[in-house]
Amino acid sequence: MKNKGWKCIFLLSFLCLCLFLQPNPVLSSTLINREEYLRIVDTQNPTLLALVKQAKAKFSEVQSLVAHQRLAINLQTENIVFTGSNKNEQTLSLNVLQKIDIAGKYLPEEEYYLIEYEKSIFQYKDEKNKILAQAEKAFWEAAWAKENVELQKNILYERLELLKVAQEKYKQGMVPELDVIRASTQVEESRSFLTEAEAFFQNALTSMNVLATNQHLNMIPETALSSLSISTSSVLSVNSSTIELILANRDDLNILNLTLRQLELSRILAAKGLSPMLEASLGYVALTDSEQKESLEGDIRLSLVMTVPIIDGQKSKLQQKQYEELIQSTHYNIQAKETSIYQEVVEAQNDWEKSLALEKSRKQQLDQSTRELAITRLMYQEGMGNQLDLLRAQVENQRVQTEYLAAIRDVYKSLAELKRVAGGYSHPESGPDKES
Repeated sequence: MKNKGWKCIFLLSFLCLCLFLQPNPVLSSTLINREEYLRIVDTQNPTLLALVKQAKAKFSEVQSLVAHQRLAINLQTENIVFTGSNKNEQTLSLNVLQKIDIAGKYLPEEEYYLIEYEKSIFQYKDEKNKILAQAEKAFWEAAWAKENVELQKNILYERLELLKVAQEKYKQGMVPELDVIRASTQVEESRSFLTEAEAFFQNALTSMNVLATNQHLNMIPETALSSLSISTSSVLSVNSSTIELILANRDDLNILNLTLRQLELSRILAAKGLSPMLEASLGYVALTDSEQKESLEGDIRLSLVMTVPIIDGQKSKLQQKQYEELIQSTHYNIQAKETSIYQEVVEAQNDWEKSLALEKSRKQQLDQSTRELAITRLMYQEGMGNQLDLLRAQVENQRVQTEYLAAIRDVYKSLAELKRVAGGYSHPESGPDKES
């Protein structure tokens, strides 16, 4: 019997140890601030990493596309068969080839291809601006959800305490059973709110971590929204000078401007479609078995070939007309994009100012509601108030607290949107400062 007892104790101890050593997802979570989180997204997001690789590949492509402009060297073997005499001759020569751009096509060609590389860089910056803005909004959403969970826990605790008070008063015959039922209903309602808040918090964390693509770390915002002091001193103000700066730093607009320049270069190249091309070749005969070996071997040959196009089926003329139309179309696209950007900036600025006003209003409502709840609770505990007044005060205070947290969240999300429309994530100097 003693052996069985010791075995049971050992088995229980082993099970407890296993449970203790089992990884806890809460314990493995890492608190992280906004700056560190955005840095991780910037360096680990797969979309941004892919665009970096694409830009590097585009640069190699540009170098390969202009390779025909550079000097070429080749080793050439020639085998000549004379059918009448059944003789053949073999020659080995070294040739140096160079196409000479007498029409001036190389420079616009090079610029055209380099613009392709520049556009890939702007595409990366534009996507970075969007993804970091999305990440910052996800961070503040998760921070709000985290604090909302704590708020719902505190509300549940308060209602549990109220239920205890109601039950004690009912036992003493001071209140009817209806008060206990009402208090119990409020407790269950708070539990359901807490369950919803916890589920929303987990979804917010998932969105936040997916953007950072960190599979081994559950990042949680360490920032408490209610402890932040909102500063408006460095917020962007919309005026003519700031709009010009924003337009200069909006990468989607920069891409359109580069596309316009490419079309202008294409028109220039199309106009040179019938231009002559000169090809120079310098060859050295290293070995030959020709009957004229003494005169050919070691000989240096210089060849100049001029190609002058005469008729191309009006291809050059039609291409010029095509690019003229495309240039005008792109001008209109640029104007439309500038108007759209201006609208985005104005709307983002208005949303930011609205969120500030709402946060201030919600703060005043919260102060008043908190005082009202404290007075109503004290009156109920002293037997001077009824339970319905207390429940109404609790419900109202819960609503105001939730709205106040949401108002703070909206302030920072609207500031992130303002920074995005200003191109502030890819060009920090053009956007509002977001330090808290």
